[in-house]
Amino acid sequence: MNKRRSIIAAFLIVALLAVGIGYAALTDVLKVTGSAGFAKDDAIATFDGDVYFSKALGDATRVDAAIDSTDNDKVTVTVKDGILKQVGDEVIVTLTIKSESDLDVLITPSVSDEDTAAGKIINTDYFSVTTGDGAKTLLKGSTIDYTITIKLIKTNATGADLSCNFVVTFDVESV
Repeated sequence: MNKRRSIIAAFLIVALLAVGIGYAALTDVLKVTGSAGFAKDDAIATFDGDVYFSKALGDATRVDAAIDSTDNDKVTVTVKDGILKQVGDEVIVTLTIKSESDLDVLITPSVSDEDTAAGKIINTDYFSVTTGDGAKTLLKGSTIDYTITIKLIKTNATGADLSCNFVVTFDVESV
């Protein structure tokens, strides 16, 4: 019986060693090392392309409104000759701003009295240029509309031709 116990004990020890060695042979360690970066200039360029004008609409008999074919961050608005004749005459253009960004953005419009880049000054004595709305939040992946109103507020007593140059900017900031 003693011999039999020794054989069983030896068999169990060999079996445990075999299982331990077999298990050890089947284990592995996986490891990942890496790094990541964020280039601010790349993010700015991407963001710039994600928020843009998608529509510029106005009464085609009164105004030409068009998105620049090479830069959809720019719109040109031209009131047709003879439309603003008397005090109170106005033209309204509706602009749609679209966001393909993954961020909500705050859009703040402003009308400038001067376009220093073009050397032009708005004739504020005779014309009013306004945006109908203040700052708005544009949710990611959606659109928002703004209106621009160009209005004749005073006539010229001398009878000379008048013109109005204006710049409306929409500052876009992530929130």
